Amino acid sequence: MERLVYPAEGDNICKFVYKTSMIKLKPEYDLYNLIIGPPNLANNERHDPLIINNIQQLMNQPNINFQTIKTVLLQNWATPTEL
Repeated sequence: MERLVYPAEGDNICKFVYKTSMIKLKPEYDLYNLIIGPPNLANNERHDPLIINNIQQLMNQPNINFQTIKTVLLQNWATPTEL
């Protein structure tokens, strides 16, 4: 895989590749990305803390499921064009 991504160019440049384990987001950020969509980091967008707090509150409710969280978030936070 590394040879495909970083092919040898015949020069004397040394390349280092550091392998790390996969980074996992907190569940509320995963839900945010799945339902609302990930923020565009190129435009300096960040996760909306109000929506994250809303997701945390919903996750603390008994018998909550993904569909209920999605419905509530879309009702509370979606613009009319997104519905």
